[in-house]
Amino acid sequence: MSRYGYQGLTVENFVGFHPTPTSGQWAAVELTPYSKKALHEAPVLVFFKPVLMEAIDGLGAAQGADNDVQRCDGPWDDAQRPPMLARAVQEAVGAFNLAHTGLEHLVGAANTPEQRARPGSMMAPFHDLLARRPVAAEEVRPTG
Repeated sequence: MSRYGYQGLTVENFVGFHPTPTSGQWAAVELTPYSKKALHEAPVLVFFKPVLMEAIDGLGAAQGADNDVQRCDGPWDDAQRPPMLARAVQEAVGAFNLAHTGLEHLVGAANTPEQRARPGSMMAPFHDLLARRPVAAEEVRPTG
């Protein structure tokens, strides 16, 4: 899933996105009314918010917390952390691609500028996030 370039982001980029689902237009997406329903019955924005938050939280967990259990299981955790982190990054890339594609669809399906405004403003943090991705060596083109 390399449609937008999320696979080029670092774990820190994804984790740094953590405040976004609880601020700006995303803050207005209320999950509580849908907490007792299946997520597939909720409006699309209500679906995307926890998907993004769970992906980011998964990255944080894969990085490892500093606690007594971790200190006791240090060697085992150190061996397991790289594959867990790689999987968490893959899941985050998928979640961000899904939300980005859905927001683009909402913008494209809107009939009026007013209908495009909210999903459009919700996409802005995604574009900001992608602008912070490290440029891979193969993407650097010599000038001149």
